Amino acid sequence: MKLHITKGLLTALILSAGLVHAENKVLTGQETAGSGTVNKYLERVTEVQEWSGSGSDILNYSNNSIKYTTTGNCHAVLSLHKDNYNNGIMPDLTISGYKDVSFDSNSVETAAALQGTAIHLEGTANKNFGNTCWTVTNNGTVSFNDNTGTTTQNQGHGGAVYVGGNSSATITNNAKVSFERNSVTAKKYAHGGAIRVTTGTTNAYNGKASDLTISNNTDVSFIGNKAEVTDGSWAQGGAIYSTEDTSVDINGNTGKVEFIGNGVKGVNYTKGGAIYSKKASTTYAPDSNYLSIRGNHEVLFQGNYEIDTKADTYRLRSIYSEKELKLSANEGGKIEFKDSIYVGTSLSLNENYDGKEQTGTIIFSGKTVENDLNNLIAANTAEGEEARQASKTEIDNSRTSVVSGTITLNAGTLSLQDGAILQATKVIIAAGATLEITATSRVESEVLFLFGDASTDSLVETTLDADLYMKENSVLKLSDTTFNMNGNDLIIEDNVTFLCEDISAEGGSITLFGNVGSVKNSKGEAVEEITVNGFTVSVNNENGNVVVDVPSSVPEPTTATLSLLALAGLCARRRRK
Repeated sequence: MKLHITKGLLTALILSAGLVHAENKVLTGQETAGSGTVNKYLERVTEVQEWSGSGSDILNYSNNSIKYTTTGNCHAVLSLHKDNYNNGIMPDLTISGYKDVSFDSNSVETAAALQGTAIHLEGTANKNFGNTCWTVTNNGTVSFNDNTGTTTQNQGHGGAVYVGGNSSATITNNAKVSFERNSVTAKKYAHGGAIRVTTGTTNAYNGKASDLTISNNTDVSFIGNKAEVTDGSWAQGGAIYSTEDTSVDINGNTGKVEFIGNGVKGVNYTKGGAIYSKKASTTYAPDSNYLSIRGNHEVLFQGNYEIDTKADTYRLRSIYSEKELKLSANEGGKIEFKDSIYVGTSLSLNENYDGKEQTGTIIFSGKTVENDLNNLIAANTAEGEEARQASKTEIDNSRTSVVSGTITLNAGTLSLQDGAILQATKVIIAAGATLEITATSRVESEVLFLFGDASTDSLVETTLDADLYMKENSVLKLSDTTFNMNGNDLIIEDNVTFLCEDISAEGGSITLFGNVGSVKNSKGEAVEEITVNGFTVSVNNENGNVVVDVPSSVPEPTTATLSLLALAGLCARRRRK
């Protein structure tokens, strides 16, 4: 009799053979030390395995120590790494069904390149093989806390988890996930205080990439993680570092997602207190280059920091992304930044996600910045010395978020609060979306577009909470929209241009601003003329409403080299009456 084994049956047999079930799975208190040129780890997975608990079992890989002087690169408690791929099976581990999964208080000290302390994943660039895969799913609490990785060599990557070349890490459908107080310290390069995600450089012709997915959990926390260099410039990603040709996707989590007090510390090039996302290349896997935080219920970034030890400067900045950043908040949800961000490309907010409209609120707030900065400086001041106070420059930098391209708010609300500043080349507020700006906050942009919905009778009615200050050479583009100034003043510097799309070629009268206190320039003098659609027109302040008459034959206005500095107020958008 012949036995015929299909590919599916072979996979099932492998899974069955690799199934591990025990009341508890424990690896704690282990120590190893030595020297040599080998990769060092305490346990290694080279095939397909499933570690499965019954719901009350625990998996505890904690309080282990590796001290090694070696030229090898793999140093971690648990390694998914295979040197020989001839059998066609890549390392694949699933951890599921446990009450508690703990990878806590592990430490690695090495003279070689550090690649993960608790978990090390390593794939292959060979296009004939799949990625190395690690999945943590359907557990109670999952913790990666207090892991420390230290190397006297130049490079340290991943204080808790290293997602190496062409690997996938998925943490999904767990009750609580925590990455807290993990750290990586290296001589010159320290990447990812908690997690580093990277892709091998030999995959240029096969499009393989690495990815990290944290999805559909209840609560997720990244708190107090840090990356630090002792003699170099490159400390990046206090919690998560993502190199080129990788994706990081944090989505669908139903409770709180928190990034609090994560940071980087080094000389000159310290970027991304919470997350650093490196610029994507065009030769590897361009479709896998993004950082996505979408469809979650509540996300908070606060107190994430960048410290330049040489210049003795401090900045609160949670995200430094050189590649595409996707942000959305679902209905009734919010993403709140109490520190600044930097995005090196355009930024689209509240795009539809997973077939659902995203109508939540994205908040930038400067309320806690000064206090958080002073606490940070005090915590980094030598014992016995008096801590200085944060400078005005440090406070302003920490309140200022920069987007080098266009910001588009597709739906929901973008809210700037308590002195937060948002800089972009262009800001587009789509029909039905709401821009809120409270006193002392502002948008700084070359062009600001506000689009009402001319196809319906629906109104978005909010009120300004401050004066509207339009800097020299700025432009405000309106579409079937009126600002309700709520009695505040309109302050216009030189060469400000208004563009009104809903004025026809025949010209017409339009109310630009309603309920205005006064219209004046920065010297306090009354403004009598403004530029609308390329024409100089008189300002008629009729019962507090700024009404202008635009002539016919409207020319195409020139808007190049315009800059808008300061939109201080809660922008009210109403249909023109």
